[in-house]
Amino acid sequence: CTPCNVGYFKPNKSSELCQPCPKGSYSDKENSTQCTLCSEGNYQNSLGKYDCLKCSIGSYCNKTGCTTCDPCDYGQESLYEGATKCSLCKPG
Repeated sequence: CTPCNVGYFKPNKSSELCQPCPKGSYSDKENSTQCTLCSEGNYQNSLGKYDCLKCSIGSYCNKTGCTTCDPCDYGQESLYEGATKCSLCKPG
């Protein structure tokens, strides 16, 4: 049996082939049987990855398993990486 590399998983023991983790998820351990969804404020837009990326300033993700981050609406902002929501811009 060939072990799966990080970023890949075997859904069951009888499975011969390792499958890449889908977008929005990752696997940071070898021989995984499942992938983990990216947490809020993080995303993964590629297959077969071992980690998730933080949403950039000015964007957010408010659920698990994001494949992209949404930009803040006009008049709103997120001032740090990994934001889960946007807030109203301060006057001035």
